[in-house]
Amino acid sequence: MRQRHASEARRRYLARRALEELAQLMVERKPEDFESHGRISGSKEWRTQRGEIGTSEHTFIFSSPGDISVGYFPSIDEYRIVNGDSTTVLKSWAAGVYTSSKMFRKYEQDWNKVYLAREGKTFFFLLFIAISLL
Repeated sequence: MRQRHASEARRRYLARRALEELAQLMVERKPEDFESHGRISGSKEWRTQRGEIGTSEHTFIFSSPGDISVGYFPSIDEYRIVNGDSTTVLKSWAAGVYTSSKMFRKYEQDWNKVYLAREGKTFFFLLFIAISLL
């Protein structure tokens, strides 16, 4: 152990600190106001470019009915549109959205998770995906 050469008082201090840290980890804490909403820094253009604001007014247009699938994959932040033998890829969640409000793509590095989330303490969010059949 690394504490083998530490004094008895130091080892007691480290043991007490480790116990306090474990107790803190066992209690679920409520996030502060600034922690519970999406990014508020950066210009609107910059956030739109990063896919944090969905305003692309994109419409998925298909020429005929059939076996067509549209899937969004948040981990790689892309849509895959499969129509028969052809596959089209759209990068960024905002690229496939007609309009959205109070939503963003959240990447939690510490938990290694990615998902679409609502901003802050809002109860409602808006997400429209448009599909047209010609």
